[in-house]
Amino acid sequence: FLAKIATISNMAVFALQASGLGARIAHRCGQKITLSLMPIARVIGVLMLVAWHFIGGGNPPNLILFLMLDECTRVINSAIAKPVRENLWRGLSNEARYEAKPIVDTLANRWGSGSAAFMVSLVDRMIVVFSSSSSMDVFVNVDESSNTKTLL
Repeated sequence: FLAKIATISNMAVFALQASGLGARIAHRCGQKITLSLMPIARVIGVLMLVAWHFIGGGNPPNLILFLMLDECTRVINSAIAKPVRENLWRGLSNEARYEAKPIVDTLANRWGSGSAAFMVSLVDRMIVVFSSSSSMDVFVNVDESSNTKTLL
């Protein structure tokens, strides 16, 4: 099942790159907007999950929705955003590129993972602190039997 999904997403990446559509999107949007496509896609994915929660009456989303969101962002990253990111290194000499690129890529990945973990922890603490407030009751689900609080 997952191999079929990976095959479909790889075919989509190939189609975007071979047809030149990925390059056209990057050229039309410019570097700044193209590089912001990944965060925008992730935010849209989170909003879809929130909408699923509210429309579904509090039921958790399907695994299929998570897989679709992940594969869509992977296609956008591989076909559009990664070539633009690699193009940012074009003006440097080979020596400067090979010395700086691994450091910058590692720091960016660590910063992204660390900031995501920090934000999840911060939101979790805010929910615990403000859950007694009536304004946060919309976002917190309290299970009386096990005395647990969950977000959305």
